[in-house]
Amino acid sequence: MQESASERFEWMSRSKACNATWHVEKAPIECSDKSQRDPDRGCNAICRVSGEENTFASAGADGTVRIFDWDASGEETWCLRGHTQAVTGVKRLDNELLVTSSMDMTSKIYSLNRQQYVPDEHNCVATVEGHKGAIMGVETLSGRRFATCSMDATVRIWDGGRAVQASYGLARPHVQKKCHLATLKGHEWQVNCVTALSQTAIASGSHDNTIKIWDLFKNKCIGTLLGHRGYVWCISKPVSYTHLRAHETEADL
Repeated sequence: MQESASERFEWMSRSKACNATWHVEKAPIECSDKSQRDPDRGCNAICRVSGEENTFASAGADGTVRIFDWDASGEETWCLRGHTQAVTGVKRLDNELLVTSSMDMTSKIYSLNRQQYVPDEHNCVATVEGHKGAIMGVETLSGRRFATCSMDATVRIWDGGRAVQASYGLARPHVQKKCHLATLKGHEWQVNCVTALSQTAIASGSHDNTIKIWDLFKNKCIGTLLGHRGYVWCISKPVSYTHLRAHETEADL
């Protein structure tokens, strides 16, 4: 008898078989101790912060987002806190905003403008909630929209602009209703990655060994790609909409 998505999610939440869950339980959420070089701490994702300056942001297993300046010999210039579990992804939402995903089931939007007043001490201008499992990744779309993929087997689409307007650093319960645009269901197991293909289409990879293509205009799946014999962890769009590359857990792709 085949397991349902909810049964699989419950199993993953209760067992140590899922490496991501094991990692979160093992690594305490605090500032990394670089002198000890703890192997359970690390960087989960990197993104370019500025197109004009050589600065980049990293998403860490210690629950922080750190910004580094390559022109200053890789010096750390800022540490953005707020997440209570490992940060799994970070992307630039626009020239002054970063959006993150985390194992704490939230996505946060941080302002990079230090001159602008923000009520939150870490410059977080919005926190969006809604997923029922850890968020595995985030992808930015046009118009300050972004997509998140989760262990709850769904992909959610959010309006980051609305989230900032509704919250702006304050904890307000109506933020989710203001910025949640769609929930894409179809995967049978946790969704590990999401990638933008165009302004109206995204692709997602899952533990169910499939890649799904989603139409954001209709908010529905328009194709399922089969062939992988292991979990799909990441997807890239090297040339065009019609050519995709995916990485799985097995040696053979």
